[in-house]
Amino acid sequence: NQPCTIRAEYIVSVRPWMVCNKLSYPVSSICQPLAMLSHSILSLMIEGVKSRAPKAVIIFYHLGYYLGEELAKHLIEVTKELNLSEEEKVKTALDIISCLGIVSRSELVKLNLESQSCVIHVHDSFEATRIRGEMKEPSCLFTKGIVGGLLGAVFNRRMTVLEDMCIAKGDSYCRFQLEPYEE
Repeated sequence: NQPCTIRAEYIVSVRPWMVCNKLSYPVSSICQPLAMLSHSILSLMIEGVKSRAPKAVIIFYHLGYYLGEELAKHLIEVTKELNLSEEEKVKTALDIISCLGIVSRSELVKLNLESQSCVIHVHDSFEATRIRGEMKEPSCLFTKGIVGGLLGAVFNRRMTVLEDMCIAKGDSYCRFQLEPYEE
């Protein structure tokens, strides 16, 4: 068995002023091709909606929640034969948001499996880092939704998510407290 070249790819100049990296295209994560936008573009989109239609920003939470639920379905499907503990499922779900670049790192600070509640610290949320210390209220609606949707699917129930610390407020990380939704 000798090493060999299977495929060679290269960087292409599509315009005199623009280069397309064909070496890593299409970029994928969690077995899916990605549409990539920079953190600053995503953050500016959210800030634009907040300034033009402040009451409409709740849509970012719902988009995140739906995305979290869909990501969790994929997670549950690909890990069902691994017999992961509930704690490992939660940690793996949190790893997904880092793999997607939504945050640089997340940590499970507290987990109560009996009550299905937890506390999560998120570092460098794309929503908050660009406006670090400029806001009076937590600002990570999309991330809050993803966390709620992911963990709601892992726990197989709707979750209430409270963000009480946020980088956008000047805190060193964003803190999310999750507990089962009570109707």
